[in-house]
Amino acid sequence: MTGMIIVAGLVVFTVLVSAWNHRTGRKWKRARLLSSFGQKPEEGERPSEQTRILWEKTKAENGLDDITWSDLDMDDVFARVNTCCSWMGEQVLYKRMRDMDTEPDRLAALEEDITWLDRNEKERQELQLRLFDLGKRENSCYVPELITEPEIFELEHPWVYQVLQILLIASLLGGLGAAIFFRNMEMLSPFLFLFLVNMCVYALKRSSYEINLEIISAVQALTSLAGNLAESDRICGGHFREKFQGTKEAAAKLNKVLRVLRKRQQSQYSTDLSELVRVYVKGAFLVDFVHYNRAMKEISAHREEVLRILLITGELDVAVCAASFRRSLPLFCVPEYSGHRELELRDLYNPLIDEPVYNDLSLKTGCIITGSNASGKSTFIKAAAISAVLAASVHTCAASRARLYPFDVYTSIAIRDNLLAGESYFIKEIRSMERIIRKVDEGRPVLAVIDEILRGTNTKERIAASTAVLQYLREKGCLVIAATHDLEIAENLVSGPAGYEGFYFCEEAYEQGLAFDYRIHPGICRQTNAVRLLEVFGFPEEITREARRSLEE
Repeated sequence: MTGMIIVAGLVVFTVLVSAWNHRTGRKWKRARLLSSFGQKPEEGERPSEQTRILWEKTKAENGLDDITWSDLDMDDVFARVNTCCSWMGEQVLYKRMRDMDTEPDRLAALEEDITWLDRNEKERQELQLRLFDLGKRENSCYVPELITEPEIFELEHPWVYQVLQILLIASLLGGLGAAIFFRNMEMLSPFLFLFLVNMCVYALKRSSYEINLEIISAVQALTSLAGNLAESDRICGGHFREKFQGTKEAAAKLNKVLRVLRKRQQSQYSTDLSELVRVYVKGAFLVDFVHYNRAMKEISAHREEVLRILLITGELDVAVCAASFRRSLPLFCVPEYSGHRELELRDLYNPLIDEPVYNDLSLKTGCIITGSNASGKSTFIKAAAISAVLAASVHTCAASRARLYPFDVYTSIAIRDNLLAGESYFIKEIRSMERIIRKVDEGRPVLAVIDEILRGTNTKERIAASTAVLQYLREKGCLVIAATHDLEIAENLVSGPAGYEGFYFCEEAYEQGLAFDYRIHPGICRQTNAVRLLEVFGFPEEITREARRSLEE
């Protein structure tokens, strides 16, 4: 009797400790979410290969290409924006940044969610906690692949498992009957033989099955949350119920089928001996494999609904992320989309810079930006393109006002040699520019951001070819923002028929060095600072004196 009391006491104590730890953990997560909201991420999470999977499986035709993504340092921009709580939030955020989806209804719904979540702190935290529970496990990120290509994840020859299961059950029933009738336990030998065969089959297939089981468990957690959001008025006050109504029935059906597999997946980490024995006995009867194939058929039959649930739930996480991003910025605005191919940005800055300088840009044609080295040209043109991307992805611009057309954004900035492919710098430039021209010729509304066009060839041909290319782009309706050191290119285009506007950045020289204000000015900059920078950085006087003499000549 005393022993039973001790055991009961230990059980009660374990339950109480577990409940206390769970409650403490929830409080810690809530406190963390509260303190981090509206703050700049200390160590932003850059997109991984797994983050890209949803975009790769569902990518839009005319989104940001790899060159533009790299040119604009979008991995860093993603890390600056990303405070998502879940794996699907990060995947949807990445997809939105790459797809440049400016569909008005989507952006209006996103803006409504951002505003509501920003104003309703308690409900926002509740949603964050539920998204946080979905986690960011690596295997969960393969859900889009499971949805779009379920045949890859199906176990081969499912009929084999059903036959082995039937034979095992038949041998058990027949063996027991025969053993009782003949009073001979050797009649169970066929059952024991088939039991060992099935155990071997289970052991061989278990590793791949359990990896896939984690992915299916992520689907179940996702459909469970969608079902709760669709049915309960207690979660976020029922504010998001309407979003999930079209997927309610599919979510309920999938959740019922997948719940068993998720419990199975959780039980494999158990240290309880009886639980482990039960797992392997069920494994011998191949119950899990048969149920797994059934679950895969259900997912395949409802793949559209599951993808929609993923996108809707991920969009909610993105809305929380966007609300936090806005609070973390020194200045932001909601973009206005125009019916004309124009770009107007007031107090524009690059969100990657902690202490930015604000500049204005208003374009209806195109512009050529000149200026000396390190004066801020490249940072400025990148800032304009980044705001166009943020407008489409998180409906937020790093500016006080933004009015723009829903452009396709293409850049040609950070060109590098490709020695492995045997391509020179100039060939890479040509290929980079050709892809922009091809899109313009297709009639796409392109915002082209170009830094030092065709710099990989001699001066005479560079000026002639660059002028012709930029003039052609403008005549075809492309809005161009180009930075160059070549005054001849700027003068040709500003005074020519293309109608480019001229802007420049400059600096002030003083005895100890140069002072940059990083402010944009109208016109063409005619001063240079390359030789002066050699002096500032302590190059030998013989070099700087010879450079100035040659420059004067």
